[in-house]
Amino acid sequence: KNILKNGNTKAQVNIEFVVSVIILALVTISAAIAIVRLLPGVSTSAEETHLRSRATDLAKVLFEGPGIPVNWTANPVLIGLAEANNFSNETLKGSLDPIKVSYLNNSILYSQLKSNLNLETDLDFHITIQNETTKFLDYFNYTPSSTDKVVTIKKLASLNKSAVNITLLVWT
Repeated sequence: KNILKNGNTKAQVNIEFVVSVIILALVTISAAIAIVRLLPGVSTSAEETHLRSRATDLAKVLFEGPGIPVNWTANPVLIGLAEANNFSNETLKGSLDPIKVSYLNNSILYSQLKSNLNLETDLDFHITIQNETTKFLDYFNYTPSSTDKVVTIKKLASLNKSAVNITLLVWT
């Protein structure tokens, strides 16, 4: 009788062990599937954060900086559209230089601007500067496709002592 009882105990231990291993395997597989499903979201979020960072940097250089030299009128080392005070050499916050905007609109090719700003080849942008009645700048007359990741930055500024809306679209 003892031999039979010991034999049943061994069989129960083995069945419990097998069931435990199966449950552990199911939990491990479920956790792995959940992690894999989260990974594309994490990489997409990182890409969007990087794109937003690049768009913010581009907006700062173009709309808050006067460029180099500060009072450029042709062939700048660095393009910036902010107006500079001729007496103090400081940037007039929130004010765009009408000569620089006109020069950008009429004389600088899109590829030249991208090169001037050291932008990656896969990064594109569209700039619009307008008020209620006039569009002062519609730079790079192209818009992103529905599959592109797009960041939009909107700013208010002054141009020729008139309030204007700036819209910067940046996409990859």
